[in-house]
Amino acid sequence: MLEKVVFWASVVAIGIAIKFLFLSWILFGAAFLIFFVIYYSLRIWRWRYISELSPEANKMLKRYGHFYHIDMDWQDLSDACGKCARAVFYLAVIGCFKAFWWGIPLGLVYFLILDHISKRLNHSQFLVDYEDVVHHDEILNYLDKRAERIEEENQKAA
Repeated sequence: MLEKVVFWASVVAIGIAIKFLFLSWILFGAAFLIFFVIYYSLRIWRWRYISELSPEANKMLKRYGHFYHIDMDWQDLSDACGKCARAVFYLAVIGCFKAFWWGIPLGLVYFLILDHISKRLNHSQFLVDYEDVVHHDEILNYLDKRAERIEEENQKAA
């Protein structure tokens, strides 16, 4: 869903760029800022060491903990960020036709950072070999058991 919203917003912003280039850069700057804040605010969250998990699973949880912190469609967020990065490229090309040469370095910086964020939000990058999948499953099993314990405690308290 978010990917489609970003796609159509990018189409509109690029359409606006034909007449009002500066306004389009402001719109993409706002989108850039939103993705930047989402990614880095999620990266701030750190899981504590969990004794029930293996050291390798704890290492994975520490590095990729944001995937386990919030249940959301990470692939959709990653794709939306990637589409925004590609749209910035088109905006820089339009800027070249309108003699806005600062659009090239600005677009390059936007593109590189948004592309990096898009790749880091793609959860499939860390599930590349069998051991990673095993540790991922170990973390998911722990989180399921923890959720069941919390639910049981809440039912007893009620």
